[in-house]
Amino acid sequence: MACNLADHVRNYQAFLSITDPIPERLSMALTKIGDYVNSVVNSTAQLPAISVNIFYQNRTLWSSHYGSKDYKGENRPNDQTVYRIGSITKVFVVLMVYKFYEDGLIYSLDDPLSKYVPEFYIQNPYTNGNVTIRQIMSQMSGLPREAPCFYICNTTSAEQLQLLKNRSLVMPPGTMPSYSNLGYALLGRLLPEKLLRNQTFEGWVSERILKPLHMTNTGFEITEGVQQNMAFPHVEDGSRMPFMTIYWIAPAGQMYSTLEDLTKLSRIFTQPSKQTLLRPASLWEIMSPVNVAPDGFTLWGAPWETQLLEHYVVRGKGGSIDSYTGFFTVVPELQLGMNLLISSNTFMKPGVTPKMTHDIYKILLPVINQTLFDLEGSSKFPDPTPYVGSYTVNITNVITSEITTVSVQVTAKDDVLVVRFYNPILPDFHVLYIGNKFIFQARFAPPFASCLVERLGSYEDFYFFSFNENGVSTGFKIPGRAMEATRIF
Repeated sequence: MACNLADHVRNYQAFLSITDPIPERLSMALTKIGDYVNSVVNSTAQLPAISVNIFYQNRTLWSSHYGSKDYKGENRPNDQTVYRIGSITKVFVVLMVYKFYEDGLIYSLDDPLSKYVPEFYIQNPYTNGNVTIRQIMSQMSGLPREAPCFYICNTTSAEQLQLLKNRSLVMPPGTMPSYSNLGYALLGRLLPEKLLRNQTFEGWVSERILKPLHMTNTGFEITEGVQQNMAFPHVEDGSRMPFMTIYWIAPAGQMYSTLEDLTKLSRIFTQPSKQTLLRPASLWEIMSPVNVAPDGFTLWGAPWETQLLEHYVVRGKGGSIDSYTGFFTVVPELQLGMNLLISSNTFMKPGVTPKMTHDIYKILLPVINQTLFDLEGSSKFPDPTPYVGSYTVNITNVITSEITTVSVQVTAKDDVLVVRFYNPILPDFHVLYIGNKFIFQARFAPPFASCLVERLGSYEDFYFFSFNENGVSTGFKIPGRAMEATRIF
């Protein structure tokens, strides 16, 4: 079975852009997604308010809003409408922990939390080990789901730590994910208090994440000003639901945000090399799955509830509080993301909400994949004239040092150069343009190779020599294959 087309598309991500107008196939898919989202709004109550967008690279491909911000109202939400995001707050906890690690405040993410907070103790009847910071972030700690104070926790860290001494892990750490709001409350509260001299999680996030990313409509406290453009939560009779304040466990789910602000946050994950908040390597590590469920397509990470859909790993974080539900999702391999915010889940059809992102990506991913592949096929190779021609190639046997000399012909075909050996024993290979007139990528795998073959070192760095007075390259070399060629004039 051939490897997925996405592998080829990925090689060209930096050079492809979906331009105006949006290709017809993709435009039709976006319309289908819009019809699907619109179908879940209760037309009588005009609830819930729903805001959803899809973005690729730096461009929002589609943004749409449905329902009303209030019961039987006509005031539609927009990109700046505020929704509570619940457990999407946990994304900020992970960013904070990794920043502490980068700054040297945490020596290793595999250290036990007790190394930095000696007062933290919970009984472990399963093993002799202490739960680690990484295990807590990836929901692999075995900690109970909720804090001793449950949801409305107007308490202190000292009080909660004292109560935990009489509690036990519910699962051996490191064995299986078991969701824990308690774990994220511990990380978000204890680490800033201990490592930053009593700084709060809320203060750190505001200064180190929200301000640098210009997330001006994101925060913790729902003030009168915040409510000016807010989609409100409602119960089944249409009356407004009061806002829950969760105090000490705020790191697990207190925040509010907007579609516009979440897209700013999303882009640090879809384009790690183009942001300065964290090291790109840290973001890629954050997005790496930690556990694969027995079903083969449910994966867990820090803090992701991830799915394997249409050959892609969709990193997602859902959140719920009051009657709100939100989904924050990214596919960094495609520089693609989607955000979905819902105000009043009580008005959704039963069973629809948990699978909305799944249903949308099932429509979107095959189309976006094919669209990018089509763009790859139509991408313009620079003028091939300086490269095509006949060459003599010396191939060195790296074991015996014996040199074999063969002749090759370089020709242009579509968007690649084809290097064809006159010796029929040696297979042709393709040279792909990657944005530099002298540095290319050589692909030694057959066009429809399996994913295994594709990833067994089929690619090499390829260098054309500088052009002579006639404007043609005098030769090329492939160090990884011990090949060096000279043009035949």
